[in-house]
Amino acid sequence: MDYICPHLGLIDDPNTNRAFPNKAHACFRADTPTLIKIDYQRLRCLSPSHTNCPGYQYGWAKQFPKDLTRKRSGNKSLGKALKWIIIFILGGIAIYSLISFVPKIFAQQPKAISTLAGGYQPCHLHSDPDQGANLYTNAHKQ
Repeated sequence: MDYICPHLGLIDDPNTNRAFPNKAHACFRADTPTLIKIDYQRLRCLSPSHTNCPGYQYGWAKQFPKDLTRKRSGNKSLGKALKWIIIFILGGIAIYSLISFVPKIFAQQPKAISTLAGGYQPCHLHSDPDQGANLYTNAHKQ
C-alpha cells in the first residue's frame, strides 16, 4: 500500500507490516531496527505523510530518536501475570488447608464426662470394629 512507509516492518520480519499500529513495528531505515511508538506510527508511518518523515527522507544518521522509540514491555506483563497466578495458587492451598485440617485437629480433643461421684474424668473416643460404631469409654477403668 502506498500510504505505508516502505521502511516499516515487524521487528522479527522486516518484509511484513500491518496496516494498523502494532507493538512489533520497527523502523528499518535506522542502523539498528528500532521499535516505534504507536502514536508516531499512526501519524507518520501508516499515512501518506510518511514521505515527510526525516528518517524516510535522509535516514537516521546517528540513531533513531529516543522520543519516537517504543520500549519493550512484553516481559513485565508476563511477570505480573505469573505473580498473580502464584498468589492465586498459594491462596487456594491455604484455604484448602484451613477447611480440611483445622476441623480435624479440634475433633481429636478428648471429651470430659460427668461421673456419679462428681467431677469430670477424661473420656476417649474408640472405634469398635465389630459394631462399626464409635463408643465413649472412661479413660480410667477400675
